[in-house]
Amino acid sequence: MPNLEPLRERVQIAVAERLTKIEAGDIYWATPALVTRSLLSVDQYKAELELGPVYGVTRSSESALSFQAQPDVYQDLYRFTVEVYVRLRDTVVAATWLERVWTDHVRCLLADPSLGGLVLDLRPEVTETDDGVLEPEAWFRQGWLAELSHALDA
Repeated sequence: MPNLEPLRERVQIAVAERLTKIEAGDIYWATPALVTRSLLSVDQYKAELELGPVYGVTRSSESALSFQAQPDVYQDLYRFTVEVYVRLRDTVVAATWLERVWTDHVRCLLADPSLGGLVLDLRPEVTETDDGVLEPEAWFRQGWLAELSHALDA
């Protein structure tokens, strides 16, 4: 059995681990109540949302592999999503928490867009939201693109 998880899996692990390090203070607005790789519906997190945002890190569609000039190396444009639930807290509406937490997670991930040398590049793509219809709760989904380079083993 291989001793390392596949590179795409290691990317998701690294992202989730980084998000767990967010702490409210000088740089960030809100400490996550939970960071998970298997996000359920918002209704499953009533208690957690009283404490802070709930983050989910999941794979996304439309990743792509392409071979480069060397036949044993390929480029992987890997897409994943960070989805976050927030709720009204301390008289601050969910829409405000949503913008604060969106900023927190972008600031956290782009502080080291190579994820410690794991990826060549990391950049945000499309953001989706609940459009404000769920107050006193809210959610966003932020798509991310990680550019990876793999060596094929013989």
